[in-house]
Amino acid sequence: MLAAIVLSIAALLVPSPGFADGTAGSAQSVKDKPRTPTNKDRIPKLFKLNAHRAEAIADSDKRVKNYLRRFKSSKRVATVEGQGKWQVSYYVGANEVAQVKIDDSLAVVEEAWIGPQVAWTMARGTEGAFGRKVNELWVWIPLMIVFIIPFVQIRRPFSLLNLDLAVLLSFSVSHYYFNQGEIFTSVPLVYPPLVYLLLRMLMAGYSRAKRSSGRVPELLVPVSWLALGLVFLVGFRIMLNVLDSNVIDVGYSGVIGAERWSSGESLYGNFPSDNGSGDTYGPFAYLAYIPFELLLPWGGSWDSLPAAHAASIFFDLAMILGLYLLGVRLSGMLKPAGVRPVHDLPHVKTGRWIRLQRARGLLGDGRNRLGLALAFAWAAYPYTLYVMNSNTNDTLMPMLLVFGFLALTSAPARGALLALASFTKFAAAALAPLWLSYRDPDSSPLFRLKFLLAFLVVSAVIMTPVLIDSGLSLFWERTIAFQLGRESPFSIWGLHPVRYGAAQDVLKVLVALFAVAVAFVPKSKDPIRLAALTAAVLIALQLVTTHWFY
Repeated sequence: MLAAIVLSIAALLVPSPGFADGTAGSAQSVKDKPRTPTNKDRIPKLFKLNAHRAEAIADSDKRVKNYLRRFKSSKRVATVEGQGKWQVSYYVGANEVAQVKIDDSLAVVEEAWIGPQVAWTMARGTEGAFGRKVNELWVWIPLMIVFIIPFVQIRRPFSLLNLDLAVLLSFSVSHYYFNQGEIFTSVPLVYPPLVYLLLRMLMAGYSRAKRSSGRVPELLVPVSWLALGLVFLVGFRIMLNVLDSNVIDVGYSGVIGAERWSSGESLYGNFPSDNGSGDTYGPFAYLAYIPFELLLPWGGSWDSLPAAHAASIFFDLAMILGLYLLGVRLSGMLKPAGVRPVHDLPHVKTGRWIRLQRARGLLGDGRNRLGLALAFAWAAYPYTLYVMNSNTNDTLMPMLLVFGFLALTSAPARGALLALASFTKFAAAALAPLWLSYRDPDSSPLFRLKFLLAFLVVSAVIMTPVLIDSGLSLFWERTIAFQLGRESPFSIWGLHPVRYGAAQDVLKVLVALFAVAVAFVPKSKDPIRLAALTAAVLIALQLVTTHWFY
């Protein structure tokens, strides 16, 4: 466990560089490789424009023109690529900072990319690249409405809960600009909601209010409606995944890794060229895909990848189940809002009052109420469907943490599940100090030792085959080292590395200290406080990471 903590803190302290000059761009075949005309005045064979005319058309693009003003000087290179296509590239030093593609026959700009969009095709707002139909307004907006309807506080319009719901949905503003390819607008808009959510979790984690006085928020609809809505949403999510979803590189990585594991081949440093950096996750991120890859074998190429679809659906269903069970367990700690004790209703006969409350869905199902609310919220939230319809592994780590909360009363189970989460996505290791500090009132004095032993045993079981096969050096190079040096324009740190690099380093130190400090303050933690501080640590990590994505 100590090694996991060191790895996590080291990842925070190492500075990250800015984006590169095009290494992440899509590769071209030799046949279509751009060729620079030897004479800019001569019109190439089968073309209508010469290089000078192509450059003039590119120079007229307003977006490129405005972007180039930030540089003192730049040079341009016009090339022909394929039949009837021109590419004009603008360089500052060795870095390609803008790129324009021109249709020769029409003499018009087809595409124009600036900054990191030159190297990162995923920054260009390609329609359907992530989540497919989930991005459509006829899917996204109804989901937003369904998400807030059960929880909105109509009688208290300025309540914190209403603000929380609005902030959770406000990521959609940033997302809209991302889908338009406007990452210089989309990236900064991510941080206000993240900062707000961090502050809210800190409020919950350090609140002095007695948990016995906490309340499950009053629902606007009967609990039976939540149950029916949950069934519909689960069916809709599965149907959309099967009929209209794509598998991005993250899900493809899981299938490749599972095939490597199950066939006895080396895992790290042994991925195909179309996903060469896919071996960057912890071993359990690939182990978890083995049952699905055995059932639906990989064909050896980036095809429909049914195993990735099956895994994504399973992780999502497991998360929904885990949240429901967690809500049932936590419901004993809270009392529902909106349900008044019988003795407070002297003019209502007891039998009639009970029938009334059952009709409203506020009584008789008290244990299920919070569980259904949590499960419904997950199923209705647009971004959980966005993850599922991109068929990534991003649900796996938080799902393991949710089941870790279900096992809070067992230090060994809690330690084992945190180890699995940590060797899925390494960020979970930052939770080790916090989770080690939690003590159930009925736990034995040796609870910390049991937690440590379980964490270390599970870690050893997962890592031993990797170390025997690949060695620590290769594992480090392909995972931790790759992540430490990763470049990405999807955070303000990667988008403006020179401007904000020093600030990021300072914040990394503060987040590392915070991840340790929460183990000691507050000294006493109940499950709800632990959940809030767990969320706070994970959100803080997201705030300082270089590669962030929805």
